[in-house]
Amino acid sequence: ITFNVVIDAWVRLGGGLKDDNAVISRVENLFYLMNEYAQKNQNENYGGSGNTIPNTATCAIVIQAYSKYCNVHDVHTAIKAHDVLQKMERAYRHGHVKAKPDGYAYNAVISMLSKSTNPKAGKLAYDTLVRLLDDVETA
Repeated sequence: ITFNVVIDAWVRLGGGLKDDNAVISRVENLFYLMNEYAQKNQNENYGGSGNTIPNTATCAIVIQAYSKYCNVHDVHTAIKAHDVLQKMERAYRHGHVKAKPDGYAYNAVISMLSKSTNPKAGKLAYDTLVRLLDDVETA
C-alpha cells in the first residue's frame, strides 16, 4: 500500500518536477523497485508480501501516469502502458488475484494505443480488446 501512495503522489503532484519525463522516470523507478521487492519477498517467503506486490491499483496509477505525463502520440508511451497491462494479466494468471486488470486499465490502454503513431498500436489495441472480451466471457 505504501508504494501505491508514493507512486500516486508523484502522479498527482509531479513531485515538484517541471519535466514530465522526470516524473515518468520516477514513477517507473518506483514501479520497478516495487516489483523487485515483490520478487525478493516471493523467493524468500512463498506468496510474497502483500504490501509490495503490484496490484490493480498500482498498475492503474502507472497507466494514469503514462496518460497524464506522456505525449500519447509518442511511439513508446502507449507500448509502455500496454506492457504494464500485460504484467497485470500475467500476475493474475499466476494466482495473484489482486492484480486482475479492471475495465479502466483496458480502456485506458486501448485509448492510448488508438492515438499512438506506433505502427504496431492498431494490432495491440485489437488484441487487448479481444483479451478484455475473453475475460468478460469467462467471468
